[in-house]
Amino acid sequence: MHGRCRRGMVEGGRCESIAGMLADIRACLALLSPQARWRWMALIPVTLAAAVAEAVGAGAAFGLITILGDPARAATLPVAAWIYPRLPRQDPAAVILVFTLLVMAFYVARNALLTAVAWTQEQALNVSVRQLSHRLLAAYLGAPYAFHFRRNSAGLIHRVTDAVHTVFRGVLGSLVSTASETLVVAGIVVILALTAPGITAIAVVVVGGLLLLPLTLSRHATARWGRAVQELDTDILQSLQQSLGSVKEVKVIGRESFFLSQFDDRVAQSARLRSRYVAVAASLRMGVETTFVCGLLAVSLLLTLRSGAAALPLLGLFAYAGFRVIPAANRVMLYVTQLRYSRAWIHDLRADLTALPPPAPVDGGTVAPIRFTRAIALERVSYTYEGEREPVLVDVSLTIAKGESLGVVGPSGAGKSTLIDVLLGLLPPTAGRITVDGRDIASALRSWQRHIGYVPQEPFILDDTVRRNVAFGLPDADIDDRRVLAALRVAQVADVVAALPRGLDTLLGERGTRLSGGQRQRIAIARALYYEPEVLVFDEATSALDTPTERELIAALDALRGVKTLIVIAHRLTTVRRCDRLAVLRDGRVAAVGPYEDLLDLLDGGAEMAPKPPDVRRVPGNP
Repeated sequence: MHGRCRRGMVEGGRCESIAGMLADIRACLALLSPQARWRWMALIPVTLAAAVAEAVGAGAAFGLITILGDPARAATLPVAAWIYPRLPRQDPAAVILVFTLLVMAFYVARNALLTAVAWTQEQALNVSVRQLSHRLLAAYLGAPYAFHFRRNSAGLIHRVTDAVHTVFRGVLGSLVSTASETLVVAGIVVILALTAPGITAIAVVVVGGLLLLPLTLSRHATARWGRAVQELDTDILQSLQQSLGSVKEVKVIGRESFFLSQFDDRVAQSARLRSRYVAVAASLRMGVETTFVCGLLAVSLLLTLRSGAAALPLLGLFAYAGFRVIPAANRVMLYVTQLRYSRAWIHDLRADLTALPPPAPVDGGTVAPIRFTRAIALERVSYTYEGEREPVLVDVSLTIAKGESLGVVGPSGAGKSTLIDVLLGLLPPTAGRITVDGRDIASALRSWQRHIGYVPQEPFILDDTVRRNVAFGLPDADIDDRRVLAALRVAQVADVVAALPRGLDTLLGERGTRLSGGQRQRIAIARALYYEPEVLVFDEATSALDTPTERELIAALDALRGVKTLIVIAHRLTTVRRCDRLAVLRDGRVAAVGPYEDLLDLLDGGAEMAPKPPDVRRVPGNP
């Protein structure tokens, strides 16, 4: 078998092409859920029935043409020979009327069947698109946090949206349609072969060869163009995200022309490749029509020279066959071209679904929940990013008592944000572990995360109402306005919201454009407070606040001491000086831990609060 395929590749790559298409089909089917596979399997019998109906339609047309020329010949035709003797009247007019009505009724029923097949196929496509989009988004959302360091969001968005449609409409839909149209063509060819075997055999060999030649020659180019267009479409989406997402900087610096030029260049490249694909598809279509028309004229000439007027019914059959086969063959050529053009998407989507683990149950499954009553402990925690040789965190050990407030300080690059990501359970330690009341958080990660309220340095504000921004991710029916208002008050932003035109129902705009930087930060703080977490983590969360607002917020958070456990990363000493203890990080290690007053000699006092060079040491207050 392998020897035959090697010879086939030498002879033009036919085996390689067929094997590649079969691999594409298997990969596409692997993307389907069991429910979707059953839907597509249900299409097989109705598609077969539709193909049979098309072939029978060709025979019915030939029979009617024959009967119109000589009604008495109805007694010699298949099916008609059974009906003819049972007619109440057998005069020519009655015979023609009955068989004309029967053929009309058949075509009405056939078209109803074809409509049902088209509707069933569209339903299967829609279900498949929806399910695969859901599976992909669930896989990306459930992927390890580090996965998103390596992937551009524009590429993921493109795969969940455009790529899914391309796969199912350009591949699976094309596959089913190709099978259907091939059956139609085969059925009509069978009818022709039964009627005129010699001419049909010559036509199949000549016409088939002429059609396969351009399809074979274009196979590598269409696959290559499809891959390039996929990459360019991702780049185009990325250009849009970057230019519109940084519109303030773009306008102030005056870089509109740069982003427009970048966008135009990528769109132009994509358009050129799409034009080539369309040109190839159009040339194939024109080639099909030209080949069939020339073939039909040659057959007509041959039959006329051989049989004269007696050949009219057979000419009518070949004319009807051409009328049906030309568009069917055109669609087959188009579908095969689409399959090759779309193959890059198939394998990329399957690779993502195969590589990413299935999302963990939202409720943590049957694992017992974590209880936080005593302390959080980091036990010799280290972390190294994938692909890096040097660790970002080295042998970090800390204990945070319930109700304690801990400030984490250090220069940029010291590992503060990585420490928080590990503590949040977003990054698993490469060494060591984190425990809550002695239990490793890795055993019930989702349960641990329910204890945490997180406030990032750059909050993401939904283009939605204040209410939905605070009660982030909850349906309207589950939102408690009293808790929303309470969280807004603690975050020192209730008065701002009350002054908005529609209060809690005010739309904040994309990325919170209706709010100042400090107000956006306080909305994010209210979001963290809404879920009433036991642990509040602030990742440079006060850096955008002015001094009076920061003072008000710190005063509000002071009221939570002993009730909430606070972990605060900060650059400004004013933010953390009232914390129970500070942890100073340097080069991924804990340089010192203790009360603020005991660490003054270690702090430079600048915005970065860089520790001085002395060796790592313990100070009073570090357990």
